[in-house]
Amino acid sequence: MKLIKYTAAALALASCAPNYNLYNVTHVIAESDSTIDVWSSNAFIRTDIKLTPDSIYFYEALGPFGELIQTETIDYTHVLDVTDSTLTIQQPDQVTTYLLHEL
Repeated sequence: MKLIKYTAAALALASCAPNYNLYNVTHVIAESDSTIDVWSSNAFIRTDIKLTPDSIYFYEALGPFGELIQTETIDYTHVLDVTDSTLTIQQPDQVTTYLLHEL
């Protein structure tokens, strides 16, 4: 009987686990035909990225007291690569790579 209770509790907790990964952007690398630009996180507003199974959400610290506000949502159509520390997106005129730190 105890085994059933523990199993039920474990299943309940597992189903409550978030279905996304949250990252802080530490660097941005933008590559176009003629230039490569690199920015460290101290050169732009704090940006976090939430990766879900179907979308990518961008948050920036634009609110009062640095509150994170969702600024953009994209799907995976233009994503070239996703790892546990990078996100690379093909944009019309450049390829942008975000270096990430998991939160």
